[in-house]
Amino acid sequence: MLGEDLEAVDQSDWDEKLPSALAAIRTAPNTTTVETPYFLLFGSEARTVADVVHFKDKQDDGQPQDAKEFRNKFTRFEDAHRKVKTRVMDEHAKRLKRQKKDIRFTPFKEGEKVWMYGPPSTKGLSKKLLAERWRGPYVVTKILGETVWRK
Repeated sequence: MLGEDLEAVDQSDWDEKLPSALAAIRTAPNTTTVETPYFLLFGSEARTVADVVHFKDKQDDGQPQDAKEFRNKFTRFEDAHRKVKTRVMDEHAKRLKRQKKDIRFTPFKEGEKVWMYGPPSTKGLSKKLLAERWRGPYVVTKILGETVWRK
């Protein structure tokens, strides 16, 4: 899978894996928009190598053959953009509602297990990309202040 490939131990070649990762992202339907980014940009689905090999007889190159076909394709494209805009706004409202409900400050207690956030310091790992950022679990041994604990 794409995730397993990108989470390899040696991350010094992440830039070589970027084109295949971007192709996978651009041709996969988004959960919010229910469309592929490629379709939303170009108005048709991307043709992959597998499409070309398995559908040799199909002469559809994605280009409309006449004005009526062009109009239909353009209308489908406009409809998709309208639906995506509505879905994105609905999803945004749902997220805000969930976020407001979930925000609360819960102080840690002594003896509680916690995870600590911190960028990796391993040589060869990118500090921003594909790296494990959480370490732990640690046990809170002493509370020094409202936001300061000893692990």
